[in-house]
Parts: sequence; structure tokens; C-alpha cells
Amino acid sequence: MTMRVGAVVAIVGSLILAPPLMAQEAGPQTGAGVDQQILPGIDGTALGLLPSRATGLPTDLWSSSTSSRVVRDIRAVKGTGTPSARALFERLLLAEAIPPEGDTGEMLAARIEALLELGSLDAAEAMLARAPVTASDAEIVALALDVAALTNRSAPACARLAARPGLSPGLAHTIWCKARHGEWPLAKLTLDTAVALDQFDPVMADHLHWFLDSEAFPPTTELPLPEPMTALAFALRESTGQVRAPGPLPLAWMDGDLTGNRTLRARMAAAEALARGGVLPPSVLFSAYRAGSPAASGGIWGRAQAVQDFDAALRSNDTETVIAALHEMDSLLAPLGLRAAAAREYGSALGAIPVGEADDLVAHYMLLDGRSAGARAWMPDPAPYADRVAYAIQMTPPAPMPDEPPRHDRDILSRAIYDAFDTAIEDPIAPGAIGSRLLDALRILDAGTMVETDDLRRALILLRRAGQDRLARAIAVETLFLGDRG
Repeated sequence: MTMRVGAVVAIVGSLILAPPLMAQEAGPQTGAGVDQQILPGIDGTALGLLPSRATGLPTDLWSSSTSSRVVRDIRAVKGTGTPSARALFERLLLAEAIPPEGDTGEMLAARIEALLELGSLDAAEAMLARAPVTASDAEIVALALDVAALTNRSAPACARLAARPGLSPGLAHTIWCKARHGEWPLAKLTLDTAVALDQFDPVMADHLHWFLDSEAFPPTTELPLPEPMTALAFALRESTGQVRAPGPLPLAWMDGDLTGNRTLRARMAAAEALARGGVLPPSVLFSAYRAGSPAASGGIWGRAQAVQDFDAALRSNDTETVIAALHEMDSLLAPLGLRAAAAREYGSALGAIPVGEADDLVAHYMLLDGRSAGARAWMPDPAPYADRVAYAIQMTPPAPMPDEPPRHDRDILSRAIYDAFDTAIEDPIAPGAIGSRLLDALRILDAGTMVETDDLRRALILLRRAGQDRLARAIAVETLFLGDRG
């Protein structure tokens, strides 16, 4: 089990209280030349990992929409908003929900695709586990095989393929599954026959030959990159120690780098990417930073050193030392989009140090961690307008704010945020429309900290109308303090 699997289990596992939802199997349907069966959730039962009592979302949150529209809207959300916006998107994807009438499984596939794009590999795997092996369509089988290749847990996906062999996304997956389940001679025969008949890509064939026979090539051989680079091709290259393709990897493909048999540098780099994406608990990232003595200066090793120096400063309990070390650490983490992760890792510790002279950065860390009372003690008097707004909106209704002329762009943004929370919600969204309206808000919030002022106000009001006040506050604070607005 990877570090991230353990972290996900710790956070999400306690919320998955209900047993797996096993819908009655529908009779087979014929389409595109292969048998298809209805996926669970299509017969009126809710499918998801997080129950309504954990998400605050009704199970009929999609009932006012159509399956095709929901699939389109899910795919339109990029998941590039602030950490709390991405957390809301993941919660929406994982919520137990009854698909709209007429859905034939495309919604489940769209939810799993979106989870993989966010980097939530374990959550995608768990969602797949809720669908019975015999109830699959081609897209679900393909997604299951991608997840299996990336997690190195092949049994469920290969059982799904064995139950529905006509839904295989390609011969490479069939060969891989046969080998994974001990049918090595048959896998090799299938590959050799396909190659002999010129029915197999030669580059992918070489990767499979090496996978099937560790002595097929000299250890120093560098195979050409397959095109396209699929999850299976990536996994095969990893298993034979091939050089990775240049450029960033999809987040879900970085899960393997969190395991103990990777270099510390690789573990830290993967943890940074996944924490920045909001799918990895900050504790996993900072545990990686603390895992060993930095091997060099600057770059990722410089960030690890700054974290370890800040830990040492906290142990000193000297306020000036702590603040100086905090500013140094933040100067290295914030440009990488890791300030929110640092605030959640250290909010409690900062709340325990003696209050010294006013310091905006300490106040911002406390606000980002939801510790408004502690933040107030660190604010100067008078505090910047944005700080006062972030503090005021933690109350319901928000504390009164004077109508001051804006001095900076951040003041204009702050006023829009305040107005969004000072507006009484008299028209809550009907339960059946909540899912679609939340996706509307999330598309706006994909702009992150550079969201337009009026758009942000509209999105925050939508979240409040959907009953998501707590996350709306967190998104507002992150928009104020994670960006570069003056």
C-alpha cells in the first residue's frame, strides 16, 4: 500500500460506512456488436463512496438534469481552482448519488475519468469496485485496466475483462492480464502470433516481450517511447526501468513515486505535485520533506531544508525565530502553490506559539487553516481590508464592515467576497438541481486566484444557495491569500 493509499484510507475510509451497493443485475443488452449490461445505480440506487450525511449533498442531486448534460458538465470542469474548490469537486464526484433517468453508465465513467485527472487514483479504484464485475461497458473496462496498471493491483480489472472479453480496449491489455494471472505461455503465444501476423505495434510489442521475459533485452537497452503513451505503456516502462518521457506526468501516474522504494527526491516531487493538486493530505508531503537530510542545496532540497528549519524553530518556542523561519519557508513553498498545504500542516502549531508583533503572514496561515480567532491576534491595527473581510465572513451573518474606498485590486475582490456573504439566501437551490449548479460554480472557480471579481461573487452565492457555506468561506480566503493580487 502506498503512502497515499494510507492517507486516503485515514481521511475517506471512515466516511464509507455503508456496505457496497450491489444493484440487481439487469438482463443483457446488445449494442455495437457486444453484450452490454446496465451498471449499478441505473436502477434507482445511489452509487458513490461518500454518504449524504458525510457530504451534505442529497442523493437525488442530479435528478433535474439529464445524463448527457451532467457528463458534459463534469468534463467541462478542469479542477484547476483553489484547493478547497478542488476538494468540493472531488466530494461531488464521490458523493452517493442516483444517476439521472435514462443513464446507461456514462456518468460513472465520467466521474472516474475526472477523479483520475485530479490524481485521485485510489478513489477512482474504489469507485470501480462498487460496480459488479459482470456489469460493465467498454469505457468502464478500459478505465479499470488503466487503474490496474497504475496501482499494480490487476485482479479486479482482469476479472472484469475475463467476464466481458469482447470489451477489451486492445490486445496488449489482454496479454498483460493473462500474464498477470499466471498464463505466461498463452500470453507469449498470443503476442508472438499477433507480431507474426503484423497485427501489433512493434514498439509496444518490445515492451510486452520484456515484461514477459526479463532476459529478452540487455539491461541497458532503451526502448523507443510508445505513441500514444498509455497508462499500460507507462507501467510497462516503469517495470523495466525505462527512462520516462520528458515533461510533466498526469497526476494519477505519480502515485507509484510515493512508495518507499523510490528515491527521496522522487517521493518529494510526487508529493508536491499531488499536494498542490489538493488530492494528497499535507501531512504526507511534509513527512516526505522530513524523511532525510537534504542531499543538496536549492530546489526541492532547499524546500526540504526550509521545512526542517521551521520545525526546529517551532521546537525553540521563540516567536521571532519562528516567524523568521516561517517567512523563509513560505518564500520557497508559496511560488509552487503549496502555501495552503503548509497552512494546514502548521496552523495548529502556529496557534500555540506566544503572540508577538503583528505579522500578516502568520495571520494568513491561521485564516487559511480556519483559525480566525487566532488570526485576529496577529493582525496589525488597523488590519488590511482583505484581512478584515476574511475574518468577518467567518461569522454568520458576517461582522459589519465599513464601506471604504478600495486602495488595491485585492480590496475590490475583498468587497465582492464580503457582499457574497452579506447577501441573505432566500432562494436555496432545489435538491435535484444542486449537482448541476455546483458544477456551474466550479467551472467559474477553475480560474483559481485570478477569477474575475463579479464571477467570484456569483460562484460564492451559488455555493451558499447549495448549502456549501463552509467551503465557500474556505475558497474565498484562499482566493485572497494564495494569489498575487496587490
